[in-house]
Amino acid sequence: MSPSSTAARSAPATSTLVPVPCAGDVRFDPWEHVRAAGIIVSVRDDLPNGFWGATDGQHIWLNARLGQLEARCTLTHELVHLYAGHSTRQPKAVEDQVRLTAALWLLPDVEEVLEAARWARSWAEWAQECSVDEPTIRWRMRAMSAPERKAARAAARVGFSA
Repeated sequence: MSPSSTAARSAPATSTLVPVPCAGDVRFDPWEHVRAAGIIVSVRDDLPNGFWGATDGQHIWLNARLGQLEARCTLTHELVHLYAGHSTRQPKAVEDQVRLTAALWLLPDVEEVLEAARWARSWAEWAQECSVDEPTIRWRMRAMSAPERKAARAAARVGFSA
């Protein structure tokens, strides 16, 4: 199946906030992207309590306490903010759209996501199989069409309810 037909099938009901900044079938790597784009990322241990990341529209800060998958997903989330022109905290509706967009950037191929569901016994395992954190796999599930969600539920192993 071509990348464009997969992308069309896996598109959410609402469009992504900003298009993914990489070519069709190339998997998005936020670390490689910031290196290539010259975006400054600082890993800090003094972000406000509860913050995983932040941006001022030019720079990105990540919480030093994040694990590898959390940092990858948070960096992608902050890149969506940066490319959307956000420089301050956003309302919940905008944050939700950013989360959805980040999930689609990281997991554009719904078939790969569904295949990972076949091996997972929990949300955490499904996320790990997809190289994302648990919130991101949940947002990717929300982006699926009704038939895709049904396929994810059917593919899931015993004890896992997507």
